[in-house]
Amino acid sequence: MLSRLIVSLCLLFYLPSQAQEGECLLKAMHATNHGRWFNTMTFVQQTAFYRNDSLIRKSTWYEALRLPHDLRIDFDDLSKGNYVLYKKDSTYRFQNHALRSVSADINPFLFFIGGMYYMPFDSVLHLLKSKGYDVNKGYRTTWEGRPTYVVGRSSEKDSSNSIWLDIENRWFVRLVEKNNRGQVIDAHMKAHRKLPKGSSETKVDIYVNGSLVQVETYDQIRTDVPLDDALFDPLKADSVKHWFKNEHR
Repeated sequence: MLSRLIVSLCLLFYLPSQAQEGECLLKAMHATNHGRWFNTMTFVQQTAFYRNDSLIRKSTWYEALRLPHDLRIDFDDLSKGNYVLYKKDSTYRFQNHALRSVSADINPFLFFIGGMYYMPFDSVLHLLKSKGYDVNKGYRTTWEGRPTYVVGRSSEKDSSNSIWLDIENRWFVRLVEKNNRGQVIDAHMKAHRKLPKGSSETKVDIYVNGSLVQVETYDQIRTDVPLDDALFDPLKADSVKHWFKNEHR
């Protein structure tokens, strides 16, 4: 109800064109979910990798996130100590329980998973603009048979970074962003599930430069579970044993 009121007032009094409706929708989503979104989430991700439209391998990922900035992904056998930590603007990669590399890199999805609801709306707009999303451009279309609003593009011919929003449910269904290596990442979010606080897609198809490279399916989703700080601490992360089993017992 609150989000619908914000959109109605925004369009009635402030925005003269349909192209600016996107900022209204984002503002409504933020007003509805700010302070009402889950803080932590754990889940199992089945990951399928593709090359030239053919499946080449599968992997099981065990994931834990704490909004707005922390994400840990353990790959396959948890006992082998192969995992990655995302900490705000840094990425730590571990192999065989040892830190192998540190890079200045972020996980682009944490913000859209719910990190945006942990910051003021002005900061949300600033971050989107810094990542090349022009919130003053937009248009209505249909995606997967549902009314959708595209933020960041003026028309179907525009190839700019863009956010695709399900107008009725107010959740993200597609993200298109050029990364710092010049690759165009196109993520299709599907099979959304409402949670006690917030919501989450449970399937994501990821394309790079137009080719399918990865399909993710989420299961065993749990939200707002207590998570040990050490889980996300590069100096202590390897001391946390059997964390996924403990959180899902």
